[in-house]
Amino acid sequence: MSERLQNFIKLNELAENIHKNDRRVAVVLEGRDGAGKSGTVRELTRYMPPYAYRVQPSFMPTKRMMKSWLPEWKKLLPNQGEMVIYDRSWYSRALLQPVMGWCSERQYQNFMRDVNGWDMTNKLR
Repeated sequence: MSERLQNFIKLNELAENIHKNDRRVAVVLEGRDGAGKSGTVRELTRYMPPYAYRVQPSFMPTKRMMKSWLPEWKKLLPNQGEMVIYDRSWYSRALLQPVMGWCSERQYQNFMRDVNGWDMTNKLR
């Protein structure tokens, strides 16, 4: 059996398992520009049926989102039976924003204090 067919079968089995068992799957890709996140999304979704996933692209956060980081990201989490592939995520508050000066020290500290509990509450670990 060809590698391409094997990948197709495995990814379709994964999609069926997620949907059938009402799983919530978050695939988080973090990295600098040019690190290969888009290519990874392309390869991952290449063999998957379109109903099986949603891609959440990176975007410029609004002022509202910057003030209410985790509650705003909660709206973008996977629903039951859904896989979401994130091209950057809520972790940019810790990884990118402080370096670039996009969030305040207080916003960063609040994120670092709350993120583990938030991940656990939303069953992301």
